[in-house]
Formats: sequence, structure tokens, C-alpha cells
Amino acid sequence: MLVPFKREHILNLHVREPEASDMSCEGMAASLEWLERTGNGKTLFAPDNKTVLGVLGVVPMTPGVCEVFVIPSKEQAKYAKLFASEVKKELWAMRPKFRRIQAVARPDQFYSRWLSWLGFHPEGVLRKYGIDGRDMLMWSIV
Repeated sequence: MLVPFKREHILNLHVREPEASDMSCEGMAASLEWLERTGNGKTLFAPDNKTVLGVLGVVPMTPGVCEVFVIPSKEQAKYAKLFASEVKKELWAMRPKFRRIQAVARPDQFYSRWLSWLGFHPEGVLRKYGIDGRDMLMWSIV
């Protein structure tokens, strides 16, 4: 179940690796506060309505363009099909609002398969873009 993000949801958001190492604590805290303030975030709960499976955020970049990010919890693996289908449904619900939806991810097989399944297409390498200076890939739905 997707609901508007609220700050108290982070108490049950156990960020999994490797995403936890891709974010700074300060950056994550600021992003989550911004999501609540702007209403641009959603929290995905397991069927028990208590377990946080992840947070989906939308950052408007320019008119008609946004960047999305997903912060999965360690618990999302127990509900992988539910998690994936809800994220995909939410992305496609955004299509009428944006001519371009973009995402940045590690350049590895897991993220390539996941983003391709969601409907994204790879665009190029962002050199030294990651928090630790690693290269990242830009993906988009246009």
C-alpha cells in the first residue's frame, strides 16, 4: 500500500545495502524532510500496514521533467513482487504529468535489469557522480 510519506515512517525504514552506502546520513535526512514538506514522497507498506518496504521520491527538475528515487528497505525482499509492481504502477501514473522521468543508478546488472523492467532506458555515464566518486548511469522514461 502506497501512502503519503511522513517523517515517522523513517523509524521503520531499514535501508538495505548497497543503497545505504550510496547516501550520506545528512543527505538522506534532508531528502526525507523535503519529501514530507513538499508531499513529493510516498511510503510503501507491506500488507500488515506496519512494515515499511521503501520510500519513493519525486524531484521536479524543470517543467515536465522529474527525477525519481527509490529507497528500499531490507524487508522489501520478502515482498519483492508487491514492491516492484507498486513502484511500476506509481511511475506509470506519473507519465501524464512529466514528459521525462529520470533516475540515476549504479552501473551494474541488478539495477540495469530493475530499471529496464520499470520501463527506463539507459542514456549515459555520469562520471564520478556517486557519493564516493564512482561512476553512475542516467536512465529515463520519455
